[in-house]
Amino acid sequence: MKKIISTENFLIGLDKEKDEAVLGGLELYDNPNIDDNTIEFDECSWFDEKSYFFDGMIYDAIKRYEHRYKTTVTNIALIGTVGLWHGNPSGGVIFDSSSNPLDMMGDVDEIEVIVYDDGRITLQGIHHDGRHVMEMYFLTESKLNKYAPDYLQFGDYDVDDLARIKNHTSSVKYDKYAVGYFGKLQSKTA
Repeated sequence: MKKIISTENFLIGLDKEKDEAVLGGLELYDNPNIDDNTIEFDECSWFDEKSYFFDGMIYDAIKRYEHRYKTTVTNIALIGTVGLWHGNPSGGVIFDSSSNPLDMMGDVDEIEVIVYDDGRITLQGIHHDGRHVMEMYFLTESKLNKYAPDYLQFGDYDVDDLARIKNHTSSVKYDKYAVGYFGKLQSKTA
């Protein structure tokens, strides 16, 4: 397992000795030269990371998918479990393929992208009630027509449509091309 993205890593604080901004993660709170009151979330760095994830890795994966299957990816679905105070029901969202999946995680306090040893990628949104755990699915007009037909006609879908997509299609995997963006999952030792 490898965490390739976490909003916890996009903090900025003022180093009072050097009188300069320092980028980092939660370790900034342990640095005696940085006043905790100056530490805040760095929107600019987060924007750059989101762009790298989507404009690089995801866009590249979409183009390879389209080339391989001679089709057009029109939408992306995030499907998984929704962390609520009273349980973790199935849920998700379908959106235009030009939208960044990281922006579609809802109102959460933290976002993580985790890759498992089998190549499965999850986008996780952590908030006060729990954790949303979603996988990405590339959708074509044909797949939508087959598994979520109301989406094509009315822009509407329900949990049954999401379940059909999850059960009959494959989620996006961390493949040899993704390694070029975020590195290998684990190093092999002799």
